[in-house]
Amino acid sequence: MKAYHKITSVFEVFQQIKSLTTEEILEKSSRIVSPYEDDLENSRGGELVQFAELLKTDVTTVIDSKKQEPLELQFYKLLLNNSLESCFLNLEMALRIFLSLMITNCSGEPFPTPEDDMSIFFDHTDASARIVGGNEAAIGSHPHMVGLSTGILIRSNFCGGSLISQRTVLTAAHCINHVSLRATVGTNRWNSGGTSYSIARNVTHPHYVHSIIKNDIGVLITTSNVVLSNLVQVVPITYNFIGPGVQARVAGWGNIRAGGPGSAALLELTTTTIEGNDCVARAAQARIELNMRHAPHVEPHIEVCTYHSPGRGTCNGDSGSALRRVDDGQQFGVVSWGFPCARGAPDMFVRLSAYQSWLRSVIV
Repeated sequence: MKAYHKITSVFEVFQQIKSLTTEEILEKSSRIVSPYEDDLENSRGGELVQFAELLKTDVTTVIDSKKQEPLELQFYKLLLNNSLESCFLNLEMALRIFLSLMITNCSGEPFPTPEDDMSIFFDHTDASARIVGGNEAAIGSHPHMVGLSTGILIRSNFCGGSLISQRTVLTAAHCINHVSLRATVGTNRWNSGGTSYSIARNVTHPHYVHSIIKNDIGVLITTSNVVLSNLVQVVPITYNFIGPGVQARVAGWGNIRAGGPGSAALLELTTTTIEGNDCVARAAQARIELNMRHAPHVEPHIEVCTYHSPGRGTCNGDSGSALRRVDDGQQFGVVSWGFPCARGAPDMFVRLSAYQSWLRSVIV
């Protein structure tokens, strides 16, 4: 069967599955969706949302349940390793793809990776990994926080970002290569609430090097001004060079442990910056201890590092989120990369002081 090139609505696929009645769909979803009832309570889409959860979890017919990797990760890898044409062998698989990944504009090309092929660090093949060892953030404590997602009817969480003007979202360069991103503000739950804005264009730093994750900074420009409120605010930026020993805070949506289940609630972590040469040494040691000899090298003049303790740190779904000073709330970093989550190695952030001229030139 040829790939669907023009499908833009999950409902178009949904309606073509003649072999599944509504009753069958509801029966299947009710078996699988019970662990997600709290998260789905405030979600939009009713049975469609439940069926999406079914498709993201009940995939044992195409993956090996005995592997150490989460089932969702194995299924995701399966999709990434195939083009749309080879995946769309039947309409049920088409629906699995649309609802699991919320693809809204099919081109027949291989699937893009949310944080494209970065499995050497941060467990970047696991699109569900997030803040590890953090606490749930209070409502309104991170009014600058932007959730970058794909999908309109059902959100699929992707990366974080920060609102630095009413039309400019600051994020990591590796987060903005997806064609259908939306920016959601004003909510602590990535899958519900808040206000979503479409993206008019994006700007990636001209010297961004994907293979070694350097100059990993970019901005998204919304199609209209973001409406400010007590829950939505622009974050102040400092271009001062931040040294070691500064308490900092980072937030993201996510996992309570590496490879564990995701949380719909926004989590936050307070950590501390470390000295550049110390970070270089710790990262070098982590490459050996974690057998990741091809991991990127730290460049302290353009990257700032933090470290808390084993079991506490950032992870890949937090990419693009703001690193802010605890004392005055000013942003001085962007979550960029790190070693497999919270295993005792430092976390690396884009150092905003190194990009002052460029960033000022692209803010709208």
